[in-house]
Amino acid sequence: MHNGTAATLEKVFECFSRVKSFICTSPNITSKTFESLLKIPQFLTILSFWLYSVSEDFDIDSFNIYMKKNKHSKIRLDFCGTVSEAYKNRLNLFVDEIIATENQGYKPPLISCDGLDGEKYGKLYNLYIKNL
Repeated sequence: MHNGTAATLEKVFECFSRVKSFICTSPNITSKTFESLLKIPQFLTILSFWLYSVSEDFDIDSFNIYMKKNKHSKIRLDFCGTVSEAYKNRLNLFVDEIIATENQGYKPPLISCDGLDGEKYGKLYNLYIKNL
């Protein structure tokens, strides 16, 4: 925090070039956050990236593109309880796609959200653990 304002995730990664593991609760996210992170070289080398209380401002489409190329980062996204039904539906479709892909060729993320079916979460968790 600087001058009473929260630092963006992009600024954290720009300032700390040797970050290998990152866990953040209630991250300061905009619709452009993930797209901006992808432009920072050190973000692309992170080993584990966990976000808790993620809002629906998180750009799941940019994340989906990145995730399908991700061969080394363990990623966990826990969405906050205020996510809209429309966003939950998009997350469910995203999880369905991951589960349906037999040989991912990437490290599947672990995603949790109120409203995500328990059986789907279990399958996603098993894929996440298998690919650690």
